[in-house]
Amino acid sequence: MHIGKKIENIQLAVTFLREGKSVIAYAPALDISTVGKTEKEAQKNFEEAVQLFLDDIVERDVVAPVLVNLGWVKKQTKWQPPKESIKSIKVALVGA
Repeated sequence: MHIGKKIENIQLAVTFLREGKSVIAYAPALDISTVGKTEKEAQKNFEEAVQLFLDDIVERDVVAPVLVNLGWVKKQTKWQPPKESIKSIKVALVGA
């Protein structure tokens, strides 16, 4: 991913969900989602959406406030996404 003039690789957790004939790609760390007909297409669209998002916040010079608002932390010179926790919880399915 390009952030400013330098390239910085960031690992993001992305969830892929099948919904009918579409696949949704969603990353809570950036609150960005995209859709595609296949997981590969959803990933390609997601990567493009993230790049547009990052280019926009760099151009508007709002990287720090936007990322902090999303829970990111800057350690030395690198941004780190919020730590994610995935848990399986039991919920009541009423009327099933």
